Amino acid sequence: MHLQRHDLTPEQAARQDVFAAFVDEAVVPQADRFDREERLPSDLIRRMADEGLLGVFAPQDAGGTGDDMVVQGLLCEEVGRG
Repeated sequence: MHLQRHDLTPEQAARQDVFAAFVDEAVVPQADRFDREERLPSDLIRRMADEGLLGVFAPQDAGGTGDDMVVQGLLCEEVGRG
């Protein structure tokens, strides 16, 4: 089942917007290079961590954002889109 934007809670939609903006700015312009090298550079992964884009499913007391599985899926979709 593919979720539509109207199926998301306001919080989930807001997180998707954050993910999409990050991907548009930091991934899309370099996507061809990432594909050729078959890797994401460590500085990009570090930046994702600094911006709270990793550990979205981990509880807040463990350093994550405590988001749900839907948000985890949205992040994966956005990174894949990039």
